[in-house]
Amino acid sequence: MKPLFPVVLFFSALTGALAAELQPATLNLGADAPDFRLPATDGRNYTLKDFSTAKVLVVLFTCNHCPTAQYYEARVKEFVSDYQAKGVALVAIMPNDPKSVRLDELGWTDLSDSLEEMKIRAHDRGYNYPYLYDGDTETVSRAYGPVATPHVFVFDAPRKLRYAGAIDDSERVQHVTKHYLRDAVDALLAGKEPAVTRTKIVGCSTKWAGKADSVKTYLEKLAAEGKFPQALGDAVGFKLDCFSEDFRIRPEGDQGAGAFGFADDLEFAGRFAAGKFHLVNLAIARYFNGKPFRDGVHAFGADSVGAAGVGIAALAVFAA
Repeated sequence: MKPLFPVVLFFSALTGALAAELQPATLNLGADAPDFRLPATDGRNYTLKDFSTAKVLVVLFTCNHCPTAQYYEARVKEFVSDYQAKGVALVAIMPNDPKSVRLDELGWTDLSDSLEEMKIRAHDRGYNYPYLYDGDTETVSRAYGPVATPHVFVFDAPRKLRYAGAIDDSERVQHVTKHYLRDAVDALLAGKEPAVTRTKIVGCSTKWAGKADSVKTYLEKLAAEGKFPQALGDAVGFKLDCFSEDFRIRPEGDQGAGAFGFADDLEFAGRFAAGKFHLVNLAIARYFNGKPFRDGVHAFGADSVGAAGVGIAALAVFAA
């Protein structure tokens, strides 16, 4: 069997180049906060003026699917609780085009980035701040230019940008040594300039509209050329069995007992996140059944994913 790594490396390089090409400029320090009017998970539409009384405004770009963003959920809620009485407001904006989220990027979540799924996440996790959706046009997100999720922008009372970057210095809370967001807000509340005004962003790249078509075209090309044959499944230690509308996958050596069947119920597949089976099962189930990833989310159509999507998803999981 031919080595698979060159193909995977080429795919990574392609998507990296696409991200660089599509990324808008990040808002400059000292710039005015761009206005917005966006729907939120609580059913309201929010504008910049809704936060006019806040001494400091934090605009957080985050999303559902990103594991780094998920690590920060509890810290963001704690920040809001600690600073709300001090006159600090925080509003979260989801910047991603849901159709530009790849299959392999859904391997660490049961929810993608549609507004309906945002409502589920906000309810389940008890968000204590507005969570806004900008996935249809990304107009607001392009004005701010978040590089990844999570990415925070801190504005003073006149709504000039005074800090942009990471919340702190580690996605793992037990390893945090620097609290960039808290330090910047504390400085502004004290009438001082933040000691640190920009930091490096670590997280999941923003999914700008346009990625979907480019990646889809590439996957179609690989599928048409037969670059991802059945041998891919064997390479990662799985045997694949098709039963018409019911697709099953099992570990190598298992002769059938305990196989995982998905038929039409991809709600179960979406929540089957325990272990390394999840993403491979999901990709295959989507391919053979032609179903989207959860209701309201359409990553790639079943016809365009094919064996290529299965292969990329499998390799992404087993390389993690």
